[in-house]
Amino acid sequence: MKHDGANLKKGDMLADALRRKAQRERQARQNAEKLLEDKSLELFNVNQALVAAQVKLEQNILDIENERDRVIRLSKLDSLTQLPNRRAILERLEQELTRQHHVAPDSGQQIWLVLILLKKFKRINALLGQVGGDQLLKVVAERIQSSIQDVCGAPARFSGTEFALVLSCDDDQLTG
Repeated sequence: MKHDGANLKKGDMLADALRRKAQRERQARQNAEKLLEDKSLELFNVNQALVAAQVKLEQNILDIENERDRVIRLSKLDSLTQLPNRRAILERLEQELTRQHHVAPDSGQQIWLVLILLKKFKRINALLGQVGGDQLLKVVAERIQSSIQDVCGAPARFSGTEFALVLSCDDDQLTG
């Protein structure tokens, strides 16, 4: 019986060892699951932050592009008369000449560049002051704009007292 008691004691020790091992494995699995859960939550939060940063970056890019477009538009606009400026009208003239040369050389269209110079404008400024002179320039710009509304042309303020028109019309449009 002594022999059986020793075996029983060894069996109990073995069972205790297996229970402790199982407990350690359960604890290790719980720790691993908790770590996985924590890391998953951390990754989710990092991903959310990255998405938010990407949205903000895309909005910033859009804002920059819009501002660039606005600056380009303003760089081609006379601030007083709101007409295209010299740079814009020269670009338009170049486009029309290129189009006529390459796209429609036999179309019968003519390109006209009309320059309008307001002479003795210094006298007007002397009489009306700069504000009065600016008002006159605005009125001239409005009249030029309205006079070519139905014509195939583009007006511009070419310089201080000069206005320009680029007309790209066929004979019927000019006479008619």
